[in-house]
Formats: sequence, structure tokens, C-alpha cells
Amino acid sequence: DDDDRAGMHSGLASKCLIGGRIVESKELRQVLYEALVLLCRTREGRDFIRNNKVYPVLREAHKWEQGFEVPEERLVEMLEEVVERTVLSDEVD
Repeated sequence: DDDDRAGMHSGLASKCLIGGRIVESKELRQVLYEALVLLCRTREGRDFIRNNKVYPVLREAHKWEQGFEVPEERLVEMLEEVVERTVLSDEVD
């Protein structure tokens, strides 16, 4: 959706436009999600995720992870943690 891509980092936005695929390797997805969780530990990291509009990508990854007959709960939880820390939190300076 164009609204989702507006303000997104150009490399990420172009992947969305050309139908970027989610990596099928569970181990690689776990490493990527863990990196996002670690990035959320600092105010600067959370701001970076917000400012680069990563939420639409997280939303689609979350849907994909939950689409399995038996979802990998830890992977789903990591995505939810990133969303909670970046999108749902009302941080005050």
C-alpha cells in the first residue's frame, strides 16, 4: 500500500514494491527478529524503527508467522515485542 511505503527507507520501500519475500529459514528469521528486539532496547533504536516505518513489514511478517498450522510462538512473540516497544508505546522525552 502506498501509504505504508510513504516515508519508508528507500531500500525497504523498493522491496515492498517488487513483492519482497519472507525468508523461509526459521533460523535466519529468528536472527533478524532478535536483532530488531535488541535495537528496541535503546531510545535511538526505537526511533530509527519508527522513523523508517518498519511497522508495515512487521505486520506482514506477523501474519506470515501466524499462518503456519503450528506457529513458532517465540518468533511471533519477538515480532509482538518489537511492535509493542515501537508502535504501541507512548514514550515521553
